[in-house]
Amino acid sequence: TDAAIYGMPCVLQYREMFRQAVDVDDPRYVGFHRFLHDRELAGPGYQAFKSPNSDTLYSNAWLDLSKGPVVVEVPAVQLRYYTLNFLDMHANASNISTRTYGNQGGRYLVVPSSWQGDVPHGLQLFRVATPYAWILLRVFAQTPDEVGLAREFQDLGVFWLEEPIMSRSLSQYINDHTWLADRVDLPLAGGESLLTRYEYIDLMSKLPFD
Repeated sequence: TDAAIYGMPCVLQYREMFRQAVDVDDPRYVGFHRFLHDRELAGPGYQAFKSPNSDTLYSNAWLDLSKGPVVVEVPAVQLRYYTLNFLDMHANASNISTRTYGNQGGRYLVVPSSWQGDVPHGLQLFRVATPYAWILLRVFAQTPDEVGLAREFQDLGVFWLEEPIMSRSLSQYINDHTWLADRVDLPLAGGESLLTRYEYIDLMSKLPFD
């Protein structure tokens, strides 16, 4: 009985993650780090889950933190309430919301509990317990104006902290990386798109990389 109680949330979480983030043939597939949005208030035919609120717009996304942190960028909001519920693979919840962080917006570095590293300037650290996690975004809206604002808020950003830069040549790779590194205050990974040791030798002889 204890094994079923403890293990069942993991099974159910994985089933939903597979449908939305892994199985490209599923009609609700969007991949990792992309929100699936419900742009209309939930009515009697709502099917995403059994007991939605009729005054809430819902979005949800799956995070893969096994390859590194991601950044969740939350815009400032004039609505009365929003919450980003982060549920780990055991269905333990934590959240970023107007109640916990206010409505001024922010940029959050989302990491698993085992992550160690320096938090870049301008980011707030936010930990979840497992490398895979589900975000359920709920935005309160009742009037047509609030629904319009809630739809704008749904388009918040989720992106890699370190984004691989793809290119057609080594010189283009170096130029693109340098151009981007000069314009952001985040660390940029180097070398992910290079496939042989000889490319790395050429790369390191021309420019230092992380």
